[in-house]
Amino acid sequence: MGKYEAYREKVEAQLQELTAKMDVLKGKSKSAKADAKAEYYRKIEEFEQKKTELKRKLDEFKEVGGAKWESVKKDYDEARSELKDLIDDIASKFK
Repeated sequence: MGKYEAYREKVEAQLQELTAKMDVLKGKSKSAKADAKAEYYRKIEEFEQKKTELKRKLDEFKEVGGAKWESVKKDYDEARSELKDLIDDIASKFK
């Protein structure tokens, strides 16, 4: 397996992991106090938007294939990092 294929599998797994973490947080947000729910729902909506963008970047990554994949790798890594930071922010509010 080449670097491209290994990285592609890694990023797909990361996206699944982030989505699973957000699903857990969505469940927890249902039991939050009313004043906190609005903020959680806003953050969840932001997550969904960022996830859609990340999926678009992943599709772009798949389209460029082995030859040019490193050119979009940086964009994908930045978008994934933003999504992870958002999840961490939401998770910190449940502690």
